[in-house]
Amino acid sequence: APPQVHQTPSFASLLDTGGAVGGEAAEDHSECAVCFDELHTGQIGVLLDASGHRLCRHLLHLDCLRDLPGQPTPLCPLCREPSAGIAALPMVVDDPRRWFELLDVDRTGMIEAEDVLATLKSQLALKEEELDAHWDEIWTSFDQDGSGSLSYDELVAPDVGLLATLKKSILAQHPGEAPDDVRAAALRPHRTHATTNGKTTTTEAPPDLTKDKEAWFAYWDEDGSGGLDEGELLRALVHSLNKRGRRDEVRQLTEVVHALLVACDETGDGVIGRDEFLRPDTGLADVIIFNYGFLRSAGDRAEAPPRPHEETTASSSSRPPVATPVPSTPLRDAFRLTIRTNGNFEYRTGAGDEPTTVTAHSTVRDLRSVAAMLHNGMSVDRVRLICRGAALRDDSLTLEAAGLSDGDVLMLVVGPSSTTTTTTTTAT
Repeated sequence: APPQVHQTPSFASLLDTGGAVGGEAAEDHSECAVCFDELHTGQIGVLLDASGHRLCRHLLHLDCLRDLPGQPTPLCPLCREPSAGIAALPMVVDDPRRWFELLDVDRTGMIEAEDVLATLKSQLALKEEELDAHWDEIWTSFDQDGSGSLSYDELVAPDVGLLATLKKSILAQHPGEAPDDVRAAALRPHRTHATTNGKTTTTEAPPDLTKDKEAWFAYWDEDGSGGLDEGELLRALVHSLNKRGRRDEVRQLTEVVHALLVACDETGDGVIGRDEFLRPDTGLADVIIFNYGFLRSAGDRAEAPPRPHEETTASSSSRPPVATPVPSTPLRDAFRLTIRTNGNFEYRTGAGDEPTTVTAHSTVRDLRSVAAMLHNGMSVDRVRLICRGAALRDDSLTLEAAGLSDGDVLMLVVGPSSTTTTTTTTAT
């Protein structure tokens, strides 16, 4: 057999314009860190420093940047650096000079291969896996002097520069269109497929958590670490619940995901391992499934989760009793606490002789009982409480010993029934 000849794909072949929208099944990670939608679906923005230069290398949707707290000088949501303003990143085919200036983060008069690749992926519909695999070879065709970086002259060099190559590549995908239509063609949505070893296949959709918990965990554990951290969980749920691009709902879901992770992270390492995820009833998978109605309606005033079948069909006498703590100390010792739910409800503990009053000397179990009473009188064993990022796991502790203070705000997570209560982990 004749020897196989390795051939670098043309830049045009890596453009993936035209065809059907492939948002939900797309496996690329060029997503906005605020709304989790694909970056190329909207105008890209960057943050600026006090001198008007680019602050950091992070790329987000311009509208999402403008919606961040702290306007007009928000923190970068990824590196937390304080900014002095926001700027739109133009397409290179529209304004190559400004594009070059904003990519020159280090102010050397040169732009780097990694920054160019990330920016192209954020602004264009591309076959990302194949582009990543061949980028070094493609880059050498633009880097005429072999320096490893591009000057502005190399960027705009006639015929062989990145700008000229990009224009020709885009128009090659849309023969007959005028050069003025380059930008419109480049921004058309891309197909739903991935390319492996030169073969194009349909991108596999994420598994349904309610049908296959193990497959869902394995799918989103992309680095094979055996655990899901908070960022991976948030991204997985944004995709699974069809919330990409919905900034307000993603923002609320962020808080809920943090509470869910803390409630189910028995080891306290900030990662949900496979056992913590799959454990019956108390594992994160079952807690998410139990709260699916809440999570799907994040951003709205969702109704309380439905009672499990055994509680809705059983007689009232067979339902687990709900404890009603009675304060044993004077009114002046009452802790006025706010308990929020992932359905956007807020409850407040009492301040007098009412049964919803708790004090510094009440126990965590007392507080969970009050939360259960306030939240539709459900079984206390379904209630988990989070305060300042820590789960209240030891029922025997007083609220004072558990680190709570008058005026604290807690998060309530409702889970399936549990027959075991942890009593060894102290909240701080």
